Amino acid sequence: MRWGEFYARLREWEEEYGVKLVLRPEDFGIRRDRRVPYAFTRFERVGVRVVGPGWLRGQWLGVARGRVVTLVGVKGEPPRGAKVSARVLRVKDNIYVAEVL
Repeated sequence: MRWGEFYARLREWEEEYGVKLVLRPEDFGIRRDRRVPYAFTRFERVGVRVVGPGWLRGQWLGVARGRVVTLVGVKGEPPRGAKVSARVLRVKDNIYVAEVL
């Protein structure tokens, strides 16, 4: 089934059953706003305070300039509270990925 057919069927069911099935951002109170300015640039060296393990193996989470930074390519247990030097590898949509130096 193609997306157009799928949404057409949902609209039919909305009328038939009286239940809203096709949701829009406004239904959740979501609205467009200005983008948050970037805190880092790519390949910038930054001091990061480690706050805990990341979601995947070899990841730590850290904080720098009030933003969360994912530290990748590290081994062992994260030294919580330690300050490490890192190089920012990726900056996209205010998601920061860095490697420990």
